[in-house]
Amino acid sequence: MEKLNYHDRLMFTAITDAAIETKPENLLEFLFSKGFIDSKVVERYTVRKEVLALLHSGMPRMRVIEELSYKYCCSFEKIRGIVYNHTSDNAEFVAAFKQWRLNKKRTTKQ
Repeated sequence: MEKLNYHDRLMFTAITDAAIETKPENLLEFLFSKGFIDSKVVERYTVRKEVLALLHSGMPRMRVIEELSYKYCCSFEKIRGIVYNHTSDNAEFVAAFKQWRLNKKRTTKQ
């Protein structure tokens, strides 16, 4: 974890103080309900993780996107955007996706 600056420490302390009374099993629910955890970021992370798992299992890319759009009850375009829009929060996914593509090209040429 990066070193927290003064402003981050103030926010971290405020969240800690607000959550101190919460039971551990209810902590995530509390953090989500107060908006301390961004559900869109969690959704993108979850989708990307599942995309990689399905790709590594051998499922074709477009089929993966289609399957996940059904699973998450959203449009094909939304899942496609999560997969292909390279934003700052998906550097790890982009690297893994590029590696998968390289491996796929290597295996197809053989």
